[in-house]
Amino acid sequence: MKTACLAAILLVIGGCAVPDPYAVVSCPTVGVLNDAREITRFRHGGGRDAADVTWHGEISTVKFTCYEPEGKGVVIGEAAIVATFHRGPAATDDRQFFNMFSVISEREDRILDKTVFSMDAKFKSGQKVVTATKTIRNIRVPTKGSVAPELYNVYIGFQLSPAEVAYNRTKARS
Repeated sequence: MKTACLAAILLVIGGCAVPDPYAVVSCPTVGVLNDAREITRFRHGGGRDAADVTWHGEISTVKFTCYEPEGKGVVIGEAAIVATFHRGPAATDDRQFFNMFSVISEREDRILDKTVFSMDAKFKSGQKVVTATKTIRNIRVPTKGSVAPELYNVYIGFQLSPAEVAYNRTKARS
């Protein structure tokens, strides 16, 4: 009898809960652009072989979560980006900043927004490899009318120069 009364009270209390102002929604499709997944930097004036590498970075994972504030017409996302950085034989310091980007596009790949941010790779003396995490908050994906959030894309990558893109494409073909 006591158990039944307790269950009834919990049901009544649960029914009186304040609604969550953030609805759980499906997220946009998230991915890392293949051409921008890695970055390799070489010493100035040097060649392009292994002895000339100062830094190499690669995006390992991207975890994306999102929510939709009630009635706002936007999904707000957060991306946790994990990258691994290697200090090359030609590196002369223990810290390097890497510019990265997030792009929001519609399914037909029309770009709606691009944000550039920096990721910091700090190496202790003698350390050759580090893993770093960068969290990007407040990624705003519009939800026009009946367009579902999963019909948008969020792409992540390193902000590369044309020469760095060409290097990545050449490396991918070999």
